[in-house]
Amino acid sequence: MRNKSGRLKNTGLVIMLLIAFLFSSHNTKAQTNLDSLFQVAKNETNPKQKLNKELAYLNSYMVYNPDSAISFLDSLIGGYKNQDFSFAYARCLSLKSWFLCYKAQYEKSHKIGHQALEIQKGENVDTMGIGLTLNRIGIANLQFGKFKEAEKYMKDALVYFKQLDNLQLIDLVLNNLGIVANQTKNYDQGIEYYSQSLAIRKEMESWFWVAYSYFNIGSLYLETNDLDSAKKYYDFSVLTFEEKTKTGLVPPMVLSGIGSLKQKQGDYQSAVDYFKKSVEGSKKREHTEMIVQTEALLAQALYENGDFKEAFETLKNNQTQLFELDSINDVGKVSEIEEKYKNAEKEMEIIRLKSEELELKNKAQNSNLLAFSMGAIALILLLITWIFIRRRKQKEKVKEMELTSQISEMKLVALRSQMNPHFIFNCINTAQNFVLDSEKEAAYDFLAKFAKLLRIVLENSDQTFISLEDELNHLKLYVDLEQIRFEKKFDLVFEVDPELENGVFEIPSMMIQPFVENSITHGLMNKKEGNRSLKIQLKKEGEMMLCLIEDNGVGRERALEIKQEKKKFYKSTALPNITERLEILEKNTGFSIDLSVEDLFENIEATGTRISIRLPLN
Repeated sequence: MRNKSGRLKNTGLVIMLLIAFLFSSHNTKAQTNLDSLFQVAKNETNPKQKLNKELAYLNSYMVYNPDSAISFLDSLIGGYKNQDFSFAYARCLSLKSWFLCYKAQYEKSHKIGHQALEIQKGENVDTMGIGLTLNRIGIANLQFGKFKEAEKYMKDALVYFKQLDNLQLIDLVLNNLGIVANQTKNYDQGIEYYSQSLAIRKEMESWFWVAYSYFNIGSLYLETNDLDSAKKYYDFSVLTFEEKTKTGLVPPMVLSGIGSLKQKQGDYQSAVDYFKKSVEGSKKREHTEMIVQTEALLAQALYENGDFKEAFETLKNNQTQLFELDSINDVGKVSEIEEKYKNAEKEMEIIRLKSEELELKNKAQNSNLLAFSMGAIALILLLITWIFIRRRKQKEKVKEMELTSQISEMKLVALRSQMNPHFIFNCINTAQNFVLDSEKEAAYDFLAKFAKLLRIVLENSDQTFISLEDELNHLKLYVDLEQIRFEKKFDLVFEVDPELENGVFEIPSMMIQPFVENSITHGLMNKKEGNRSLKIQLKKEGEMMLCLIEDNGVGRERALEIKQEKKKFYKSTALPNITERLEILEKNTGFSIDLSVEDLFENIEATGTRISIRLPLN
């Protein structure tokens, strides 16, 4: 089951992700009064200009009061929906998806983001809006630990922003891609993305964001335990904030990163001080996710610094907030986290009662209480560590399963893409004979059909399922070419269940043709006397389709003898790969696919072959 609450556990990475929210609001906040923005938006008469100014106001307002900003945004969403103004409605949904990420409600963010994207791609007139939504969905996937999907959405967003030549938005996505590379331990790629972002920010002279770029690169070096390089870039960041920004203040997220550096350097008291400053600033800005992550680090630093009681209280508060976030983002994990939280509460209650009892009996026994508290904290930390390790192993197992599925799919594509080289050669030879016999119209008609068949094969080679209608058209075209090539030396009977003809179904692509090829090539064309006939029947049986292919050829035993006599050196694709394809399909779809080949006899003389195969219907 997918881990919906798979938030980023590394505080440095979370901090860098939160920068993305400020990206759209810092300049507005610093330069424009909120009341003025609201009045400008209110007085605008052009619908799209009004929308842009409303969203600019909300981006700034979100920094000061997230809950009120989301409430105001909900009123805009309802209004634009009633006005049937889908452009504005989708833009507002997309922004809400982003705001929910800021509030750590990733599951809702993901769902609303896709609603917005469906509307925007349906109209395909809002290039910037599509890019923004793709990037926001990518961030939601990143928070779930779905790094491959996150990278895909962000790269798609980058394509749209490059079309607009919008450096600010290009920078935004490059920064997020750096986070994905960092999280997947692709550190060289992460440095490349961050360096590209830094170059853009210097070009725009956005010193606030230049400082953050230094911070991002320093955080990456911190991940690799290159503490000297991390300190170097953190110093650049602090210096830039203090000397080249209007406020001269170092943001809470940077303070938290420096706290992590101090912690790794063993300076636990400094780490505690930096983490506390970061938490205080984050609470003022209501950065929910960052508060949770930084308080977890603060508890660890307090413990390492010997402040056991404060460490325990901080950890207790952190567990409460973590429980609330997981209950929002993943209902399936609520019981697990709730049990962990109850155990922590029981431990704390035991400590409290024992503390009171010991204080009443003898103050001299306080040292025993302290030792017990330390043990309880260590136990809880071990429990949390065990949970993190187990979740990581689950994610790795899911990735392994996804990779296995992708390999199977690629194998299927390769098998479907094959076409009998001997058949292609004979088709070209037939067309040459038409030309040599001056039958230009016949040659043109034959080549047109042959080209159409090749195009169908190429188009369907990467599809696991295609429509039944397309598969039948491909099959009829193939048999038509074979009849022309063999000068109509066999008759064809095609029977399709009316229920299949009147419905909309999909079947595994290019699965029937190899059996038909086998019947024609080895069964019918090896028959020297009498009429030759091929019968194909398709019947619906529940969620499966029964396909019967029957010929009145020489039978399998005689066909094999003739093949050995002729000593053919080409390899047909009729049956060599069909068993492997069926096995892969069964594994990927979960359906049981039945295949049987039956020799037909009359008075112990072979009179043909019947093939029956049951295929899954979508």
